[in-house]
Amino acid sequence: VEETHVSPESRERPSAAPAGPPRRPGPRRQAVTRRSAPTTTVQPEREEAPVEAEFVPARPAPEVQVPRWLVLVDRGEYAAAFQAVDEAGGFDAVVAQASAEELMTLADVARAAGQQGRAIQVLRRVIQLYPDDPNAPVAAMMLGNLLYRAGDAVGAAEAYALNRSLSPQGDFAEDALAREFEVALEAADVERARALATQYEREFPQGRRLGDIQEQLARAQRERDELAREGQAREVRVRDGHAPGASARDVEDAGSDGTGELEASD
Repeated sequence: VEETHVSPESRERPSAAPAGPPRRPGPRRQAVTRRSAPTTTVQPEREEAPVEAEFVPARPAPEVQVPRWLVLVDRGEYAAAFQAVDEAGGFDAVVAQASAEELMTLADVARAAGQQGRAIQVLRRVIQLYPDDPNAPVAAMMLGNLLYRAGDAVGAAEAYALNRSLSPQGDFAEDALAREFEVALEAADVERARALATQYEREFPQGRRLGDIQEQLARAQRERDELAREGQAREVRVRDGHAPGASARDVEDAGSDGTGELEASD
């Protein structure tokens, strides 16, 4: 938009009385044209539409290949499973890569195949590598039973004690303590058996084995006392020379060690 401004000089003035020769009008000033500043129209910001996330389908998880020996175990084919373990690289190789749960299954496979030594090996590994796993106390109990059957009473007692150490309030704690008591009693360690019986009575006052344990301990104590009395009586007879078939050597031995046990003379 253009605006035209006329200067005051360019406007026509009223004529006055002539006072001399007429003056020549001076040059007329041109009109000044001013331009107004361009008007800027501010457009409101356009709200952008939200960008929708593109749906990307999740990739399917890769299928886990189940070892053939485990498949056979699920079918109850333990003998075939043991053979499959050998075919999978050997028993030791499979054991080295097995989890705690798989090791327990391997122990069952070995036992079913009559491989008690392999089962003991696997159970020891569970206890050593996975002491905090729920399978560890179970492995200790199973180990104790296997060692007991194998004639290792000392190892069995240690395994039963380990079960109670790993899980003092576990499902097998009471049975483990009772079994440890029985092992001590069979080894004629009456003092150890008495200590374990006292512990059982304290920890399991309503235990189902309490009466049996007390009865066994009392019987063992009576037998021990009776043997001690018989030994003392025999020692006296030998010392007095009244034991039939006792030689001078027998009398000397009996007097020196106090056992009262004599070997029959020829």
